[in-house]
Amino acid sequence: MQYDKISEKANPLFKRKEIVLNMTYDGPTPSKVALQQLLAKDFKTEPNKIEISKIISFDGKSSGKVWLKVWEVKEIELYKDKNASKEEKKEGE
Repeated sequence: MQYDKISEKANPLFKRKEIVLNMTYDGPTPSKVALQQLLAKDFKTEPNKIEISKIISFDGKSSGKVWLKVWEVKEIELYKDKNASKEEKKEGE
């Protein structure tokens, strides 16, 4: 997966950066879980400081746009894989 920054705006009031990316990928649209882990490494921060607002893929192409926020202070809950939560429910029954 590759991406290019379209815009980056500092928001000092909320202590975060608001970033828009154009990305290209192979296969299906990446999940928020995968993007959170990848972008945390690239932006040199912890995964719980990356909030993915939305992912929009372009019809018929292996590309799309991602809107995200990189927080300085706030910690958000880590995104969870939908398949993992289904498996946890089966085990807990």
